[in-house]
Amino acid sequence: MPVLITLILCSYPIVVHLSIQFGHAVWAVYFLAFLFALPLPYYLIKMRRSKWFIGVSVLYSILILWFARDQAENLLFAQPVIINFLIFLIFISTLFGKDTVPLIGRITRLIKSDVADEVMDYCRWVTWAWTCFFLFIAIVSWLLSAYASIEDWSLFTNFVRSEEHTSELQSH
Repeated sequence: MPVLITLILCSYPIVVHLSIQFGHAVWAVYFLAFLFALPLPYYLIKMRRSKWFIGVSVLYSILILWFARDQAENLLFAQPVIINFLIFLIFISTLFGKDTVPLIGRITRLIKSDVADEVMDYCRWVTWAWTCFFLFIAIVSWLLSAYASIEDWSLFTNFVRSEEHTSELQSH
């Protein structure tokens, strides 16, 4: 079951893009609500999650469906901004404080427990780079949602654009 759930989760960008291309953004929002409800039967059977997790998932699915009626595009626009901003917050929260270890340093220590100070300095710079990257992507996603066409927004937020694909789009 977890493999099936993972495959369905990975299909989300494709569903969003196709929904937009066919002019029915609300389909993507319905699919998003489905994604939040999908693991519930599995967790109810296995009881691996607490009751609050199940309740929050159900509530979030209901809220998504409620807002889907009038705010489908806004809900889609908010997802990449929120996700990238939350990841930015995770990275930046590990960079400040007296004895904090940067996130990349923590991952490095999980792989190899004995890490040289020079490597940890490098990990701090890499963590800064990822922090800036996720903030940049959140800002670009927000700007595209405000000023670009929904198709261009979808291409940016749902797919990685190669040079060939970018030149193809510019020639049309």
